[in-house]
Amino acid sequence: TRPGTTVVPTKPNRRRLSARCSCARTPRPPSAPPTSPTMPKLCVGTGASDPADGNMNRVEIQRRDCGADDVFVRIQYCGLCHSDVHTVHGDWGWTGSHVVIPGHEAVGVVEEVGSAVTTLQVGQRVGIGCFVDSCNDCEACANGDENYCERGATQTYNTPSRTEGDPCPITQGGLSNCMTVKAKFAFPLPDSIPMEVAGPLLCAGITMFAPLKRAGMLAGGKHVAVVGFGGLGHMGVKLALAMGNRVTVLSRGDRRKAAIEALGATHLDSTNPFAVEYLEAHATFDTILDTVAASHPITPMLPLLKHSSTLFMIGGVPEPFSVGAFDLLPRRLALSGSLVGGTVDTNEMLQFCAAHGILPDVQVIPPTRVNEAVRALSTNSAEVSRYVVDMATMVPGDWETIQVPKQKADA
Repeated sequence: TRPGTTVVPTKPNRRRLSARCSCARTPRPPSAPPTSPTMPKLCVGTGASDPADGNMNRVEIQRRDCGADDVFVRIQYCGLCHSDVHTVHGDWGWTGSHVVIPGHEAVGVVEEVGSAVTTLQVGQRVGIGCFVDSCNDCEACANGDENYCERGATQTYNTPSRTEGDPCPITQGGLSNCMTVKAKFAFPLPDSIPMEVAGPLLCAGITMFAPLKRAGMLAGGKHVAVVGFGGLGHMGVKLALAMGNRVTVLSRGDRRKAAIEALGATHLDSTNPFAVEYLEAHATFDTILDTVAASHPITPMLPLLKHSSTLFMIGGVPEPFSVGAFDLLPRRLALSGSLVGGTVDTNEMLQFCAAHGILPDVQVIPPTRVNEAVRALSTNSAEVSRYVVDMATMVPGDWETIQVPKQKADA
């Protein structure tokens, strides 16, 4: 076991449930030629069918054959994040009209490459993040900002597929034992990054790296504030410190003070009015990264910024909020959104993390514990920054199988 990783042994099944797939096993070396679309495409994953409870069970789906620009990847690990929790509970619009397999922190080994793919090869370790396709024609895509595709990027799960004839017209994610994706969106992993910890870099890592880069923090010597210390916050702290910046974490209470200070950052209890008043008087931060996804006031944080600085909204707060013009005008402040990152920033982030030894803190669990992890994340009771599911242990007999009906492309 590598440092920073806790491996949790699989609990024995309490009862034997029916399952009929035999393809979910530990990956083996490919025997087919690299460009021959002959690999089996039956896929086994963990999916939800009812947002009323958000429970996930074993799901069987069919992945598409490898097209010219595709790669077929045998998934080894996939991280869980709050986006998955929101999705399976119907918070973001899913109504249960189709089964959804979440997961956009997938890591695996390439087993097959399409005939036009020159950037990847069979046996290569890759990661698959929050997007799997885009229009590849607009200005944003041309600049490597596919996450801001003007025609809408194709998300890794629960989004209409752009591939004609795809057996999954609604994309299905990385909590599965295999995926077929566009090679452009399968990112080569540097050798120094272990597979079991790589997944969260493709979500939390790039989500925090992109706004830090945009704010000019790569050069170091600045003061960065991170609001919240969950999966996003802890990666933001590690990245900002590695860039050579001072970091202060604004968090409610002292529950995570020791963990924050252990990383080398300063903890500030945001419920302490005296501490906040001091910061307001000194306007100390060069940028603020707000990772909180629950409704909270924005305007009290703006006086903490130096003039001409930016507060980045990163957490997906569903409710609208109010900011007055004169909260921004007198000191030329900016309020900006930031959504994950494109292919250029993602590749740069992976190289940065490899060079500086930046890895997330994770707990590896078997697929049979995924519902337990979802509950812990949804109640904010998780004691780890990130759960990672060992998809190579997805074997027959784990759970009852959900037989997936034909999906509707307009679901």
